[in-house]
Amino acid sequence: PTIFWINNIISKTEDSNNIIIDFGGNIGNHFYLYKKYLNLNSCNWTVVELENFIKAGRSLNKENLNLNFNNFENVISEKALIFHASSALQYLNESLVDVVLKFETLPNYIIINRTPFSMEKSFYSIQNGGSSDYVMKIISFNEIDKLLGYYEILDDWFDNIDRCDIPFKSTKIFFKGYLLKIK
Repeated sequence: PTIFWINNIISKTEDSNNIIIDFGGNIGNHFYLYKKYLNLNSCNWTVVELENFIKAGRSLNKENLNLNFNNFENVISEKALIFHASSALQYLNESLVDVVLKFETLPNYIIINRTPFSMEKSFYSIQNGGSSDYVMKIISFNEIDKLLGYYEILDDWFDNIDRCDIPFKSTKIFFKGYLLKIK
């Protein structure tokens, strides 16, 4: 649903400088995938990443003037149309609402995708990444509830591609996505 919602939002926006913050967007993977199907000419797509990904993304990007790479502290003053986070929020210590509230002006839309949620309080586990393991946070649905003071949920979906099974723990974990719009 992510590509559908991004297209829906940017096609209905008359601003010629739509800012999309792609939080945890690697070397611009989403931009390169979506630009095949969407008209991103009116968008300033900024990937927010760790320094090594920023350097790699900049060195690989030779022709897309509307694709930028930066760290989070340098984009919080941007007036983002969309804050997009796909499979990224689970690697943060901070809560979702704390991350969003760092923006000087709240993004008009938030798109969350491929993110693990649980009915329990947020907790940490280890994710087997094949060649290495990562600390991963299972996010409480309460973190979405805290955003409802600022945003309304327009859509939500289950991600049936990703999964997380934790041995000896009976907690049901749902990989989900959300589209939220500022109130």
